[in-house]
Amino acid sequence: DLEIRLEDLFNNDPLYLEDISRFVRKDLIAQLTDSEALNDLGLDKNVQAKEIETMQAGIDEGTKPVATNFSTFTFDTDAITFYFQDYQVGPHSIGLPRSIMPKK
Repeated sequence: DLEIRLEDLFNNDPLYLEDISRFVRKDLIAQLTDSEALNDLGLDKNVQAKEIETMQAGIDEGTKPVATNFSTFTFDTDAITFYFQDYQVGPHSIGLPRSIMPKK
């Protein structure tokens, strides 16, 4: 079996994890703190504000620039999709988030 490592997709760029972390963090924050998504959870505005703060902390922790945070991924010619485990970047109620990073 041929194993492709994440670092192989970034031409051994020493800052690839920082680049991934920065992109994914911004993407997940946009996805998970979207007011429509929070409204779907049935939360009032005060609870939504607290939930956003909690999600931010979870996202920050689960997207630190370490390889294990981005170990589950698929890719094609256009993008890399990162998948996150239950509770990795937020509460169970958000499901199993993913982030699609277009290739540059």
